[in-house]
Amino acid sequence: MIEEILLGVLLGMLAAECCGFCGWAAQKLISCAAGISYGQTSRAHIRYLEWADDLHSHSLQIFSLFYSLGIAVAAALSWMCQAAGWADAPRSGEAMPDYFHRACAEALNHALRGIDLRTMSPARRRQIRRVSTRLQERLQCPAGTFGRDCAAQLLAITASICEAYIDNRDEYTARNLAEAAFPHVEELGRSHPAALAVRRASAYALLQLGHCQQALMLLRQVSQDEIGVFGADDPQTFRTRQLLLWALAGTGQAREAESGFRALEARMIHVPGFTPLLRHVQCKRSWTVGQQGLVRESAEGYDRVIADRCAELGPDHADALDARHSKGKLLVQEAADGAQALAVLRPLLADRRRVQGRRHPDTLETRKYLAVARTLMRPDSARTRRQALRELKRVRWLQARMLAPGHPYVHDTDWWLTALR
Repeated sequence: MIEEILLGVLLGMLAAECCGFCGWAAQKLISCAAGISYGQTSRAHIRYLEWADDLHSHSLQIFSLFYSLGIAVAAALSWMCQAAGWADAPRSGEAMPDYFHRACAEALNHALRGIDLRTMSPARRRQIRRVSTRLQERLQCPAGTFGRDCAAQLLAITASICEAYIDNRDEYTARNLAEAAFPHVEELGRSHPAALAVRRASAYALLQLGHCQQALMLLRQVSQDEIGVFGADDPQTFRTRQLLLWALAGTGQAREAESGFRALEARMIHVPGFTPLLRHVQCKRSWTVGQQGLVRESAEGYDRVIADRCAELGPDHADALDARHSKGKLLVQEAADGAQALAVLRPLLADRRRVQGRRHPDTLETRKYLAVARTLMRPDSARTRRQALRELKRVRWLQARMLAPGHPYVHDTDWWLTALR
């Protein structure tokens, strides 16, 4: 009897771990505990962020649940003491002093700065989304609420998390965050380094959503302001310059973009600390070379980037997977070489499913181009074409559900569906 009860408890714990219930319950408990302990104050927001970040340090969700349960019990006991008159109740509705805003900015910085959403678990991504929602709530305060140092820190965090969302193909969330920060950008000054970072992130989101001409205009303005602040050859201008060249390629000016990428690459090679950005520049240059019909040279450039990223970051890093996908996509779009594309994309799909998940936008893109590559291998096979059409329809449904019906990935899938029909 005891063995059956223990087995039932273990099975229940395993089911809760697999479905993510424990992680969800832990988030709810710490949110309630923050509200009970501190009311509607900035301190409640700060404590929630700190506790939410601590949840990620636990290897199992059940441990996170026990941790949050302890916090919730402590909060309930504190509330009972306040109700009995044994402790002072927190004051809500009062104007918070500057040190509360600074502490909130520090907590957000600790939780959001420098993260990579692409290879996180779905539960961790949901946790980051909750924290970024708190950041957006902070940004909705009137301009001038924070001191200059605190506002600059919040804008720097906003730019960082916007780029993380864009890399994770969630450009709409990045755009909304950047727009929420615009009043503080104007208050701080459009040429402040943190304000420039937010403006660049906003233009980057537009670029990835396919608004290349508008993004090109905005990036030119940011680039001019950066040159005025830092100087023409300062490394802090590199990120905007490579996005400006990428926008140029998106408007059909591949030759001009390739020339700019070569010049930028020659400059960056001699500057330490910019290796990841240098690999992005090399990857984008390889694509612009392929756009001009030089497929072999482009593929060789991708091979060098893939080898360098695997050596520097590891074969499962999202940037290494991206370079492999770009090479496979190039072989499909520019060379129509189904055999070589299949050799690249088939193992990549297995790796992306293992590392990023079966329904991640990157995984779906590789799945789509793998289906197209199979039709290039057998262009006269009606059966292969029907299978590819079914696969693309499934991919399109998932993309519209997870991204948005108007996302560029969805439009690209629609184009391939029309072409294959």
